[in-house]
Amino acid sequence: MVRGNNYSGARWAFRPLAPGARPRVGSSENIRPVCASCGRGYIVRRGVQRCFTLPGEPRCQHRATASLETPAAQRDRTSTRLGAACLVAGALTSCTPSSPPAGAAPATATATVLRAVDGDTLDVRDDIRGRLRIRVLGIDSPEVHKPGWSVGCWGPEAAKFAADTLTGQRVALVADPSQDSHDRFGRTLAYVEMADGRDFSVTAAAAGMARSYVYDRKPVSRYPDISAAEEQARNARRGLWGPPCDGNTESAPL
Repeated sequence: MVRGNNYSGARWAFRPLAPGARPRVGSSENIRPVCASCGRGYIVRRGVQRCFTLPGEPRCQHRATASLETPAAQRDRTSTRLGAACLVAGALTSCTPSSPPAGAAPATATATVLRAVDGDTLDVRDDIRGRLRIRVLGIDSPEVHKPGWSVGCWGPEAAKFAADTLTGQRVALVADPSQDSHDRFGRTLAYVEMADGRDFSVTAAAAGMARSYVYDRKPVSRYPDISAAEEQARNARRGLWGPPCDGNTESAPL
């Protein structure tokens, strides 16, 4: 019996199938089939395979589980349904269609980061559009410069993290079709992908420098990955989830 945590921190246990045994999903004996791509146990929900992943391990880029799906189910499965399935609680171990797949070539860098305004806002110089202020999609860091309000707990640390990670770096600015192109302050809304392909939103959430963020009840397309990274940071009490903030980062009127 193998035990551990999946990508979202939930407990799991499985044991490989005996030679010649047929896969069984969700049995009372807690037996799981083994993924041919990574050798780990997995479950299938809504026609989507989800491999169990230990914290710090890469998530499996599995192949379709044709043996466990009917042809009709395969035809009916669309990218929209896959995105919805990725939001199922405790099953955030497979990436969404809009997330950069592990091992994929990074998006072309088109901008240079000039400075970090705070943990979720950057000034960049785009090769074509010139100077832009970027509001990073999918995260929210504690306030630092909000007029008439106090500095939020862990705000300066989050701003320093963004500055140390991104200042002077070439990055790709990736829009999200599910979101507006600009916010009400005129800032450009975009994911920021670093030269090594990492999404800064996921990186900041995993480090405890920001929370996952949903505006106007419309989650960003990469919300499952960002939320899962946030959950890891929360469980490990990293950054704003540990002392002295313990998750309380609200600003107060001055």
